[in-house]
Amino acid sequence: MNLPDAYISPASEWYGWDPSPRRDKDVQVLLTLDPSNYPLGLKDVVTSGDLPVVWTNQKYKMVYMNMGHGDRIFSSPVQNELIEKVALWLGTMPAPAEHPAPSGLQINPHAVVANPKTAKVYAVNTGGSTVTVIDNSGHSATTLEVGARPEAIAVNPLTNTIYVGNSGSGTVSVIDGAASKVTATVKVGSLPYALAVNPVTNKVYVSRTFSNTMTVIDGATNVASPWKAGIQADAIAVNPVTNKIYLVNYESSDTRVIDGASDSTTRIATGAHLWGIAVNPATNKIYFGNTGGSKVTVIDGASNAVTSVSAGSIPCAFAVDSAANKIYAANYASNDVTVLDGANDRVVTTLKVGDRPQAIAVNPLTHMIYVANTHSNSVTVIDGTDNSVAATVQAGNGPYAIAVDAATNRIYVTNLAGDYLTVIDGRTLTATPVVAPTKQ
Repeated sequence: MNLPDAYISPASEWYGWDPSPRRDKDVQVLLTLDPSNYPLGLKDVVTSGDLPVVWTNQKYKMVYMNMGHGDRIFSSPVQNELIEKVALWLGTMPAPAEHPAPSGLQINPHAVVANPKTAKVYAVNTGGSTVTVIDNSGHSATTLEVGARPEAIAVNPLTNTIYVGNSGSGTVSVIDGAASKVTATVKVGSLPYALAVNPVTNKVYVSRTFSNTMTVIDGATNVASPWKAGIQADAIAVNPVTNKIYLVNYESSDTRVIDGASDSTTRIATGAHLWGIAVNPATNKIYFGNTGGSKVTVIDGASNAVTSVSAGSIPCAFAVDSAANKIYAANYASNDVTVLDGANDRVVTTLKVGDRPQAIAVNPLTHMIYVANTHSNSVTVIDGTDNSVAATVQAGNGPYAIAVDAATNRIYVTNLAGDYLTVIDGRTLTATPVVAPTKQ
C-alpha cells in the first residue's frame, strides 16, 4: 500500500483478543499496537500483550480494522489513507488519480453560507481554524481566526451576525458582519457539528456529536443555555414562517419539532436513517432524505402527517425553490437529482448529474440549481424552468458544500483539497478560484 511501517494513531478504543487471531492459520495480521508504548488506555489500562488491530483472512476478501471509535479517528492522514486504500482494494477499484485523500475534517455540507442582505459570503477553513470572508464583489477575500477545527456556519441576516461551530475547541465564534471581526466566543460543549439560526427569536441552536443535548445561544446577549433535545441532531432546519425548528438524527426513528416560542418539543415518527433536511416555507412542508429506503420523507407542518416519495439511492441533500414550488433531492449513490412538484410531492423527473452529489443549492430568482459532485470535481447546473441539465462546470478538487448568493447571481463552492473556494458566475457559468486570503 506504500504506507510507512509505523504511524502514531489517533486516540481510539482498542481491544485485546482471546484467542488471538494469529492462531488461525488463514489470518494474516497487518498492523499491531507497538508494545513500546505500553502502558496505554483510559477505561482499561493495557500494560502488556499482543494487540493486533488490522488483519485479513486469506480465505476471503476481507479486512478487520479496530479503529472507528471517538471523534479523532480521521485526524491522521496516514490512517485516512490506510482506510481509503483498504476500501478501494475491497471494491477492486483503482485509486482515483485526482480525487484527494479524505481528511475527515471537512465534511459538513453547511460549511459555506451567503448573507442575502449584504452579499457577503463566509466559508470555514477546518484545517486552518479560520473563516474566509468574501466581499460583495465576489472575489476580494480576507480571513478571520476562529476556534479550532470549524465545521459549520450559519448567518442571521436580520442582525448581520455569523455563527461558526468550532468542533475542536467546543465553542461558537460570533462574527459581526458589519465590522468583519469576531466579537464573542461562546462555550457550547464538545464537538459542535450542526447549528442553525432562528431569525424570528434571534436564537442559535447548536447540536454536538455524541450528545443528546443541545446548546441554545441568545443572539442578543450571546448567553448559552443547555437544552435537552433527546437526540443528537445531525441536521437542523428552521421554518421562520411558523417559528418551528426541526431536528433529525440518523439513528432515531423520530423527528423532533421545537416550538420557537415556547421551546416545547413534539415527536413525529418518521423512521430511522434520515439524512439531509429542507423546509418549504411557502407550503409548510419539510423534506428529509430516507437513506435506508431510497425515499424522501415529507412532513406536513400543519398536521404533522408523514408521507414518502420514491427517490434515487441515498438522497442526502435538498434545495427548495419556493417561488416555483419545486424540491430537488441530490441522490448520492445513484448520481442523480430527483425533482418533486411541491403541490402534490410527485416526482416530476430524475436528472443525471456527476459522481457522488453531496450538496445542492438553488437561485430562486433565476430558478437555476447547482449540484456539487464530490467525486467528479464538478458542479452540475440544472435549469429549473424546463428541468434540463444546462452545463457542467469544473469546480476544484472534491467540491462538497455550496451556497448561492441570489442577489449577485454567484455560486460559491468549497473543496476538500485545501481550504479554498471556487466562485461560479451564474450568468456565464465560468468558475474562478477565489483570491488567496490574508489573515486578520
